[in-house]
Amino acid sequence: MGAGGRRATALAIGALYPSVALLPRAYKAPVFTSAIRFYSTDNLPPTPSSASTKSVVAKLRELLVRDTRKVSTGETISAVLSGLVMGNLLWIILGTTTFGLALMSGLYYFDGLISDEDDPKPSMLRQMASQVMSVGLGVNVQLGKSLPSYKDGKLRLSDFKLVSDATVDGQPALSGRVEHMDITLSFGKWSEGRGLIQAMEIFGLNGKLYRNYDQSLVDASYVFDSVKVHDSVCRVYSSIDDPTPLKISVFSADMVNVHGDRLLMDFFGANNVSGAINNSMFTIHKRQTPDGAADSKLIRFKLDGINLGSLARADPQSKFNWMVNGRAEISADITFPPLDDAATASLPSVFDSMINHIGGHTSDDDTTTTTDTQHPSTLLKGALTALYHTFSKPVPETSAMVPYVVVNVTVKFHDIKASVPKYLPSAASGAPFVSLQNLRALISCVNGEGGTPPNPIVVKTTAISKVDDLYNVSDLTHTPMWDAIVGDVYDELLKLVKVKEQRILSQRSSMWSHSLASQLVLLGLGVMV
Repeated sequence: MGAGGRRATALAIGALYPSVALLPRAYKAPVFTSAIRFYSTDNLPPTPSSASTKSVVAKLRELLVRDTRKVSTGETISAVLSGLVMGNLLWIILGTTTFGLALMSGLYYFDGLISDEDDPKPSMLRQMASQVMSVGLGVNVQLGKSLPSYKDGKLRLSDFKLVSDATVDGQPALSGRVEHMDITLSFGKWSEGRGLIQAMEIFGLNGKLYRNYDQSLVDASYVFDSVKVHDSVCRVYSSIDDPTPLKISVFSADMVNVHGDRLLMDFFGANNVSGAINNSMFTIHKRQTPDGAADSKLIRFKLDGINLGSLARADPQSKFNWMVNGRAEISADITFPPLDDAATASLPSVFDSMINHIGGHTSDDDTTTTTDTQHPSTLLKGALTALYHTFSKPVPETSAMVPYVVVNVTVKFHDIKASVPKYLPSAASGAPFVSLQNLRALISCVNGEGGTPPNPIVVKTTAISKVDDLYNVSDLTHTPMWDAIVGDVYDELLKLVKVKEQRILSQRSSMWSHSLASQLVLLGLGVMV
């Protein structure tokens, strides 16, 4: 075979067997030799574009030839640092709300490709997005067909429904529609088991709630950094057949550090809340000190002129169901204790504590440090000792003092009219606040007095409750603190009844003594005559 034939054969073999270059050098020669012997022929036609073929084969060989040179230490360190930087950068990207928007936009895009627009049932992809959003909230976020948008660094969901998993007589315990909601996501908080949503701002909620379900819907471990509500309304029904629900409107609410196990306390501890209960204005705000600063421990709640008749009609078994007409002004000063958030400490704070322990155990303040103490094995031993003490540190003993909530309440009754109710007003335990005989006397006294302006019936009381009694509570009227306040109000009203009875008795005894004295005078004058 001539030189030209051998060259063409070698090129053909190189194109047909590019992986031969990957074999060890000891095996290349036999493979090439056998291939050349098998394909060698002197009658091979000349290649028309041997130059271009040679360049392509050369490039393929350069790509496929294994690099057998040793990797230097600098290159290894550079690769590790690059991996760390890119890994942290990827985590930062995945931990933002932008990633959530991109993911939901992708789900909506693929949903439009595979789903039928005329099908009223939600598709599988939207159900997946709804389930991820609903974990821990106690309600199913049924997203509509509108695409989520990105506004001011937040993910905006528009025109969707909220339906709770819990039911009351076959109806959802909570249902409603939201005009739009802005949320921020935190995968770091989610990894700590404190929920996916970091901050939430709700606009235009129109909901319906049944009072029969008195358990908290939100998971106890869920924590919101911030919750804001604007222009929302919720109607509270005592039963399915209730014709007159309790209407609660929230004009504006700003709450921080909202925990799933203490929603009631966090609501009353909000920065500010304004709204209406049955068209009666209420406000919640922190007390302002003379220097203009807000006292974070003292909260002022004020309710202006609520219609007691509407409350009695909305709930025939309410605490004041015997008041069929009139208004009540309620003012309460709530003092919260400093709450310990050690149980909800974030993971970074734990790592900071570990680092501080390591630094404390490995540092040496003595100036006469020897060379042996600076050995890497000594530092590693100190670090391991610090980790051991960190995780084996005994739990500190809690103090004997139990945190309490103190509430000072002032109630003013105006134009009260009362009648004997169908049910005696009772506490959450079922025990009545007052007997039927005392209630009749109270009704007679109230109808006589009435609290007509400018002399309303004023009742003041103070209630103290443990903080633990307000955890996992969704209805204030089912708490021991509420029963204590209502019981004190009845005691004060019964004192007014006794005062009125004593006044009537003194007036009658005075009239009887005056009439008796006048009769004796007339009798004496008659005898003298």
